[in-house]
Amino acid sequence: MQIPVDFTDTAEAINEQFYNSAGKEYERLWDVLDRICSDPDEAQHAPWSNYVSSQDLWGSKIPGTRYTVFWRMLPGPVLAVAHILPDIDG
Repeated sequence: MQIPVDFTDTAEAINEQFYNSAGKEYERLWDVLDRICSDPDEAQHAPWSNYVSSQDLWGSKIPGTRYTVFWRMLPGPVLAVAHILPDIDG
């Protein structure tokens, strides 16, 4: 079963920006999203994800980029992408 991915408007804008750029960010973002979808329970406890309790989100660094994707699982299940943000130091 393929888990659907739902982006907020702001996250979708970054997804589209990545898609339209000549860089590898789009590919790397989707590698992370596919990894989360393959086993959401494990992704929540993996060393590459961190819980952001004030927002009820998980943050996963997008390897090879200066971005982190913030996500949560919704009933269905659906992977909800709330934010794709540049790292504070980057």
